Amino acid sequence: MIYSTQEVKLVENIKEQLQLSNCEMASILGMSESNLLEVLNNSRNLKFKDISHLSEKLNVDIDLLRQNQVDFKKVKSFLKVKRSTLCEKYTSIAPYSKTQSVKSIIDYIKFNFRDNEPLLNSFYKSFQLDRDCLEKNQQVSLQFIVDTTEYLKKYLDLDYYNVGQFSCINLATNSFIKKVEYYRSRPIHELYEYFFLDLITHFEENFDYQVSMINHKELYFSVNAKELLRETYKKNLIDNQYICSYRTGVISALPALFGNSFKEVVKLNDVSEKDAAYKYKVIFQ
Repeated sequence: MIYSTQEVKLVENIKEQLQLSNCEMASILGMSESNLLEVLNNSRNLKFKDISHLSEKLNVDIDLLRQNQVDFKKVKSFLKVKRSTLCEKYTSIAPYSKTQSVKSIIDYIKFNFRDNEPLLNSFYKSFQLDRDCLEKNQQVSLQFIVDTTEYLKKYLDLDYYNVGQFSCINLATNSFIKKVEYYRSRPIHELYEYFFLDLITHFEENFDYQVSMINHKELYFSVNAKELLRETYKKNLIDNQYICSYRTGVISALPALFGNSFKEVVKLNDVSEKDAAYKYKVIFQ
């Protein structure tokens, strides 16, 4: 162990220099927040494993830590590089998705909510992300999508149906719009048939879409969980209410790209372990 007064100075110095909350500092030490408070109150000593854990997380020699001689410029540089990619928890566990959906949610918040910086700063810190990380649209565990939607919903009155609509329109590329322009005179159900699957693949990595019936009045289709997701069946991933609302918003926004309106999008069922497939109905205006 190192002496209590030394470790308090060490922890307080690291917290101050890196601008960490108690929760973040506890995570770096690999202990609970209550145990960290005991350290700060001189009622608990840091054990060797705590210092070793800290050394690994900050990439600092353990002897320099013990002497409270940390080059914080190097530490900040190391953490910045580390935060440019997602943590192992969100990159090594299947099923996978892409970060595009989370980027779209962040874009929606920036566009629709004033004074959003404190929340976004907290979001990036909580998930140990650099602000450029989401620009790469990298492969990520589906759990990351679920965790971020739930985290942001706690602090903002987000309607993920509206977020999905915004995301669909926001994501439409120039090449996609040009194709739509070319076919714009076609009936709405033909446009859906041509472009529905083309666009939806930007948002879904773990579900297959299958159109079962389409005419000038309505469209019926199913959203089937892929094999890997069915095998690992996790209801919070397949049947997450926010992701379902987001998906419905994306689907309902398609007519706006075609210069048309729609009446409604209806989810016809809930999923189960035996039948991990949603069924939807789109009623055209």
